[in-house]
Amino acid sequence: MIKINKRKIISYFIFVALATLFWISTVLNKKSSYSKDIWIELITPDSLVVLNGNTFKASVTLEGRGMDLIFEKRHSKKDPLKIYLSAKAKTVSSDDIIKSLSKETSKRNIIIKNIIFPLKALSIDTKISKQVPVKFTGKYSFKNLFGLKSGIRLTPDKITITGPKTYVDKITEWETKNKTFDKISHTIKEIIKLQDPVSSKISISQNEVLLTIPVEQFTEKKMMVPVSIAGNNQKDFEILPSIVEVSFLIGLSRFDSIEPSDFKANIYVEGDSIKSVSYPVSIIKKPKLASIQYTRPGYVDVYLKNNQE
Repeated sequence: MIKINKRKIISYFIFVALATLFWISTVLNKKSSYSKDIWIELITPDSLVVLNGNTFKASVTLEGRGMDLIFEKRHSKKDPLKIYLSAKAKTVSSDDIIKSLSKETSKRNIIIKNIIFPLKALSIDTKISKQVPVKFTGKYSFKNLFGLKSGIRLTPDKITITGPKTYVDKITEWETKNKTFDKISHTIKEIIKLQDPVSSKISISQNEVLLTIPVEQFTEKKMMVPVSIAGNNQKDFEILPSIVEVSFLIGLSRFDSIEPSDFKANIYVEGDSIKSVSYPVSIIKKPKLASIQYTRPGYVDVYLKNNQE
């Protein structure tokens, strides 16, 4: 039977532990250097924006005690080193990075030996805001004999966009996301999303609006409308027939308010000559949202008054 000397074993482990602590202490207090990648975030005044990005990667070489280097901040992409730019800044130099980084490293007596930063020139633009109208870009169709009671409404009908001047100046309107409404027979009121900005540098005051499509039932109505001549200033022409019947569809809410004067029927006579053909009648004026069904007759004849028998 082997007799174990517990006192010697304990003494051995104590010796190993002390030796290890001594080695670690020597390493941690020894001056050394190492290189690492850090992320940098450029912070501009509110009036400016950097077009070619806000976060960049740089390589730095640090020198100091091992213990200090271990606890040095990593500056990951989620927690980058912030560099504040002045309103007149056009570039980011190594000195700019050293100035910001040294505020942290100097507390631990760490020296910045070298910095490699790929970005040399900045593309900086003025940040502006302006209002633009919102445009509905979806599609809609109505059930038979139904149509718009009035124009489509968006609430609000304008939004504020903010971003680089070179981007914002080119934007004249902001579109909604595509939405299709089929065979509508009643008024639509629905929240609809706006298109997302194409650039992360652009922001919008809101990302949705209220869409209203007012709908009502339509019915047929007929009016007798006088025909006039365009394209010729002579007054001695006679049109036969001089009045045509116009059939159209109109919403019930406006059925009683439509008058013949709301329409204008025209034929076009070029020059002073009268052709031996009938001239087509065109409706060049009609009430908004009225849908022309037919004009009867669709053609009329034109004569010179002094040539008639």
